[in-house]
Amino acid sequence: MRPVYRRFRQKLDLLTEEATQPSFLLAVSGGLDSMVLWDLLSQSNLVYGVAHCNFQLRGNDSDADEAFVSDQAAKQSIPFLSTRFDTLAFAKKEQLSTQEAARNLRYEWLEKQRQENGYSYIVTAHHLDDSIETFLYNFTKGTGLKGLLGIPEKNDKIIRPLLSFSRETLKIYYQSRQLRHREDASNASDQYQRNKLRHHVLPVLYEINPGLAERFLRNTSILQDTYYLFQEQVAAWKQKVWKEENNQVHIDLSRLSDHPALATLLFEWLQAFQFHPDQARQMVDSFRRNQSGARFLSASHELLVDRSSLLLKKRVKKVQEKYTINEGTQQVLLPNGRLTITHYDGQPGTFPKDHHRALFDAATLKFPLRLRHWEAGDTFSPLGMSGKHKKIQDLFSDRKINRFEKQNIWLLTDVQDRICWVVGLQMDERFKITPATKTYYHFHFQEDTKQTL
Repeated sequence: MRPVYRRFRQKLDLLTEEATQPSFLLAVSGGLDSMVLWDLLSQSNLVYGVAHCNFQLRGNDSDADEAFVSDQAAKQSIPFLSTRFDTLAFAKKEQLSTQEAARNLRYEWLEKQRQENGYSYIVTAHHLDDSIETFLYNFTKGTGLKGLLGIPEKNDKIIRPLLSFSRETLKIYYQSRQLRHREDASNASDQYQRNKLRHHVLPVLYEINPGLAERFLRNTSILQDTYYLFQEQVAAWKQKVWKEENNQVHIDLSRLSDHPALATLLFEWLQAFQFHPDQARQMVDSFRRNQSGARFLSASHELLVDRSSLLLKKRVKKVQEKYTINEGTQQVLLPNGRLTITHYDGQPGTFPKDHHRALFDAATLKFPLRLRHWEAGDTFSPLGMSGKHKKIQDLFSDRKINRFEKQNIWLLTDVQDRICWVVGLQMDERFKITPATKTYYHFHFQEDTKQTL
């Protein structure tokens, strides 16, 4: 089976060409595929070690797998690393499927071992049929174009040199080399969705076209080229409409309102923020129906439809909604900034034009003061309007304050809940400095602009 080894070695060299003396941490389950990979790598005269994860999902069988791999490594004097996971507990805690939990635990641990033990790459035994199954799985579940490319041969420090080999080719090699392996009984079960594809769908596809594996390789090569071209357009449009400021992303859709692929563009931009393709289509529908205020949530972010734009920001845990300011308080730390309070005698020499600063006649402020968020029906008397009242909501509308920004605006109120200051926007007439003022307070709100998306 020298042709198999030559193909393997050519692929391994191609995937690691940037490294002068690469070393490898080989992920071995003990199954047929990983034992074939181990055998191929053992012929290479390269530095490598073996790593095994015991997910404790099959009782004694899981322990027997670990012992088998450990014994094989000892016989060959190969460095061996292993670990055990309470996979079911982790899956429950993180609300993941068992397979997702195992995959996350596995790759996180492998990367840690790679770094700590000085290996250049992690090597896994994924093969061509695994990639076809991934394509079919993603196709049935719904995915972007990237999900139809199968499994990547290289992902940072993870390489998969068997991805051009079919399962049948690996079986023939295995038999010719008279290798040993451990059979995972769960592979024969239809409990997992991927197994259903493996047992019931792939055999039919191979029956229709015995050359399915080779055809898939050609098609994915074409899809990969198509994806590169597609990504160029995605990036070009993003540069035109995507703007980040004040801890938010503004996506200006005015130039894209009639674009036939708008939902696809949105998904490509937003999938990094854990949004789903169906949500992208719903966003477009809300935008085209002028449903300003429509809100969409992912696990980590929220998006708001706002006139001709979409606004994106990171979701934050619910924080304290009210703060009390007693007489003598000098500073209040808020989730989005800091408020400092200074008391002065006499009259101010100048009046700030910055709305993040406000000067109040000390005699008009009735402590304790409070900071709270806007509520429906709130009104105040804006400075300069001679005592006329105005709804806070109308102020927001006049200033084109969107829903996200409203969530971060504080109202300073007195003990009678009269609004003294819409922080950062407008003071109230009733608390202004007058010629009769003898002492006054200087309030300064410094907004935190270092938050990230």
